[in-house]
Amino acid sequence: MTGARRGEFAGRNAPSREPLTRTERLLVTMFVTMFATMLGAGALGFTAISSQLLDMQKQIGGVQAEIGNLRTEMHKEIGDLSNRITRVETLIQAHLVPRSGAPPAAGP
Repeated sequence: MTGARRGEFAGRNAPSREPLTRTERLLVTMFVTMFATMLGAGALGFTAISSQLLDMQKQIGGVQAEIGNLRTEMHKEIGDLSNRITRVETLIQAHLVPRSGAPPAAGP
């Protein structure tokens, strides 16, 4: 009697093991193909975006290096200009400023 009961319960609770119909197999194949295609497209998109980001990072690094060079050159030019201004001021003081403390003579 125990064996008979097991058979009754096994029949009710066990899932049906019927093979898939042609339509069901076609639908499963379509869904698997769509999923694989979406996954592949996502991986391809990720690769393309990461490649573009890497290129942009390299370009930004180049721009930063160029800016650094321009700043260095600008500081050098400012230093040269400061030296020239100092020389001009020295020349003006040496040749054009009256040597005595007396005010300049009044004109006619």
